[in-house]
Amino acid sequence: MFDSTKKLILCNASYARMYDLPDFLTQPGTSLVDILAYRSRQGNGPADTATYFDVVFEATALGAPASQNIALTDGRIIKITHNPMQNGGYVATHEDVTKTVRLAEALRRHHDQLEITVQSRTAEVERQARELERMLAQERSINELQRQFVAMASHEFRTPLAIIDAAAQRLLRKGGAVEPEFLNDKVRQIRASVSRIVDLMESILFRRTARCRQDRHRLRRLRRGSIDQNLLRTAVGDLEDAWLRA
Repeated sequence: MFDSTKKLILCNASYARMYDLPDFLTQPGTSLVDILAYRSRQGNGPADTATYFDVVFEATALGAPASQNIALTDGRIIKITHNPMQNGGYVATHEDVTKTVRLAEALRRHHDQLEITVQSRTAEVERQARELERMLAQERSINELQRQFVAMASHEFRTPLAIIDAAAQRLLRKGGAVEPEFLNDKVRQIRASVSRIVDLMESILFRRTARCRQDRHRLRRLRRGSIDQNLLRTAVGDLEDAWLRA
């Protein structure tokens, strides 16, 4: 308890133990300035002396108790509550709230970390959703490419295959009486039609491979499903040899 001139009126043992005050500083009439100077030398004074008396002014202005947490130079946090008296003095109670404040700070840091973790997980989920949508769009694109391939194959392959079939039928009708010039002409038609089919297949497969390059699984599946063009050329060559020997 202090009077209006900040001289000590009454000091209990708890206050003296809290700041390790010697007996002569707990006697009535001791100046608060002397107490604070001693505490500063002992290393348990207020860390910010400029704001130390703010709570006193607040309590006086309100005419009611006011509290403030004060950080000390020794690391403790002291909650000081000022209760103003009518004669201008005040009663101050000091409570060590270090553990409570540190716990609250730890909880706040934990909460902030949880917020960061949640934001990170949310961003990851959104990224995965975007990736899934991209893969679905790619799947739709591949399906559309396959549909176009089937439609184009049905249209584009019909003409050269019809030429091959017609040339083969004419060779069969000729039987053994095949003139070399006639045979060479039909073979050229067959080879040109086969070359057109092979070029068309290579073009389609190349475009498909380029669009699916980022999806290795689908690329491997595409390669397993592709036609062996060398084998096709070999088979055509064998057919030509057979016709020439006929």
